[in-house]
Amino acid sequence: MGAPDEVAVQRLPRNRKGNVVYDPTEARMRAISDIVSALVDGVKAGTDVDLNTVKREVSLKYSLARAPKLVEIIAALPDEHRAELLPQYVPFALNYDDAAETNILLTLQPVPH
Repeated sequence: MGAPDEVAVQRLPRNRKGNVVYDPTEARMRAISDIVSALVDGVKAGTDVDLNTVKREVSLKYSLARAPKLVEIIAALPDEHRAELLPQYVPFALNYDDAAETNILLTLQPVPH
C-alpha cells in the first residue's frame, strides 16, 4: 500500500482539452487574476494588449460560461498600475451635462400633421 506518512494526492478533474476543471467561483477568480497579470505584463513591456482577446483565451482556458466583466477586472487591478491601465480600457463616461443634452436631442417632439 504505502507508508503511513504518505499524503494522498488528489487528482483534479480535467476537461476534454486537458485543462483542470475548477469550481465556478475559483475558476472566475483565477481567470480574473490571469487577465490582470497579462495587462500588467503588457504595461511593463510597453506593448498594447487586446483585452477582448485575453478575456476570450482565459475564458476558454478555465471553461467559463461567460467572460469576466470589466468591473471585476478593474476591481482586481493593483493600485500601482491602475493609473496607466484605466484610461486604456474604461470607456468614455458621460457627465450630467452630456447626458442632459443627449436626453433633449432624443426626446420625441410632437409632429404637426
